[in-house]
Amino acid sequence: MNEKRKTATFIAIMALIIWGGVLSTGCSPSQLTYSEEILELGDAYVDSYRADIYLDGTLAERYDYRIEATGSYRMIYRSWKMPLSSISPDAPYIEPLVVIPTPGAVPYIKDHNGTVRILSANDSQYSDEVERLAERNEVGGYYPQRFPAGRYRMIYLFRIHPYLECDQQFCHWNLMLADEHLPCRQLAIYIHDPDDLMVELFTHPEMEIHREGDVWAITGSSPKDGLIEVEMLLLPEAKELIEGFPRDVKNVYEKTVSAQNNCSKTPGHSSTTIGQETSFQKLLASICSGMKVAGNE
Repeated sequence: MNEKRKTATFIAIMALIIWGGVLSTGCSPSQLTYSEEILELGDAYVDSYRADIYLDGTLAERYDYRIEATGSYRMIYRSWKMPLSSISPDAPYIEPLVVIPTPGAVPYIKDHNGTVRILSANDSQYSDEVERLAERNEVGGYYPQRFPAGRYRMIYLFRIHPYLECDQQFCHWNLMLADEHLPCRQLAIYIHDPDDLMVELFTHPEMEIHREGDVWAITGSSPKDGLIEVEMLLLPEAKELIEGFPRDVKNVYEKTVSAQNNCSKTPGHSSTTIGQETSFQKLLASICSGMKVAGNE
């Protein structure tokens, strides 16, 4: 993707996540229809989660948390099992771009090497404590006094550099957004596709999907530690836009569709493997993440 287009995408994303707009989807979060599933929410949960995925690998996320117990938690964070790094480790990785914390919280990044960056100029004194409490591959907000009961918003911007499995006709991109996380009462995932690169879209578990303009909208909810995953079959031009790691795989379409059939036969499990090698299966299993709060001692 050229630099002008990257800049335009970045500006659009920042406007979206700061002002809470929905761009061209034609609806607002309050108008979305969510699962009727009754969730056990507990004393801390994600009241609303929004993800905007752009087909250059950019991911913008907005988490609205509800904490019911005063003084129990001091960290709100989002973790990855892929390496979190600002420099390519020559393998699939997550590049952190922006962290906008809830007011009063100290924004931080702890990368795959364990290096901590405090992102607010006046809060460097908390570096040692964040280093002790945070896990590797984690971004979040640290609140030294512990959070009182209330509502809290965290906003993140990442660029994902994934494996892409491609043949001459299709490219396959699996993105597991979470599988270890707080209950999520409402979730909305928007995939922006102005170039009509999407051929087929699968969600795990099954969620509502509809298209409005150039945006694919996915809505649902998730119990604690439920899988939240999207799997995309794209035209091969996608590998020119996504700064990832393309690999040649034969019969991408057939293997992806076959994996969906196998998945539907196994309740509670989602297999998105389209290759045959065990290492690829392990890779897909590792592309997961969490949306959590912590009251670390």
